[in-house]
This record gives sequence, C-alpha cells and structure tokens, in this order.
Amino acid sequence: MLKIDTLFNTLGALFFFVISLLAQIHPPTESEQQHKPGNIVVSISWANGPDDVDLWMSAPGDKRVGYLGKQGSVVALLRDDLGNINDLTDSNFESAYTRGIPDGEYGVNVHCYTCTSRVVVSVEIGIVGAHRLWAGTIEVGPRQERTAIRWKMRDGKFVLGSESFVFKAIRGET
Repeated sequence: MLKIDTLFNTLGALFFFVISLLAQIHPPTESEQQHKPGNIVVSISWANGPDDVDLWMSAPGDKRVGYLGKQGSVVALLRDDLGNINDLTDSNFESAYTRGIPDGEYGVNVHCYTCTSRVVVSVEIGIVGAHRLWAGTIEVGPRQERTAIRWKMRDGKFVLGSESFVFKAIRGET
C-alpha cells in the first residue's frame, strides 16, 4: 500500500508540475505585443589613472542619482568607478539607466570627486534598441560639478530644441 501511495503522490506532483509549466507557455496577449519604450542609458568615460569622476543623473519625479544614492524610482547607477583603485581594468567608466521614459526633464552632470588636474570626460546618452540621443565631452576640474546636458522627453522621444548646457546642480541638490 505504501508503494501505491508513493506512486500516486509522485504522479500527482508530476501532473501539477507539467500543468504549471504549460500555463507559462502562451502566446503574448495584445498588451504584451504593444511596443514599450526602451530605457535611457547614460555612460561616461575618462582616461586611465587615479582620477575619480562621478556621474549624476536626474529624471522627472525622481531623486538625484549618483554615488551618494545609487537608485531612485526611475534611475539607477550601475557602476561607481573610483579610478584605478580596486580596478582590474584600465577602463574608467560609469553608467546609469532609466526604467521607462517618463515625460519631463532629464539631466546629466559630471563631478570630479578626486582629480589631480582637469579631466576630459566623454558622455554618451542613448535609448536601448533605438538610437543615440547625444554624445559629447566635458572638461571638469578638481571638486567641480558641471552639466553635460539637460533635455526633455515626451512620449518616449527626445523633444527637439529642449537641450540645454546651462549648469544646474544635481549632486548638490537637497
């Protein structure tokens, strides 16, 4: 009798496993087939060496994101590079991304946390799976924060003419 109970329990577990597996295999619903906007990705890079440069980003309705607070509700900092400290590569870079693209103003600032002199930083901003929004360079000095670019997005698209290079603090905001 014990062997029959074990057989039925095993078959029952297998049945429920197969049913739950089949329940996950289904064609996409209409809402799943709709194109969803990609995420904005921001990357900065600078020459190899001891300089610690920081990426700061702001997004509509979100808190500022940088090394002091690496995650907001929209933006997340993926990498905080400290220069060549604890680094196994010769590459110095930081990157952040958004989860979705809410309408409103975005900002990208670069801050020279510990730099021995002025540093040229390459900045690249793009939408995953789409295209590059902007690329450029900015020079920052020791302890200096500068705006690389500010711009607006509407309906997942860059608002032409909305870009600004006028400084607006992100790191220093409260």
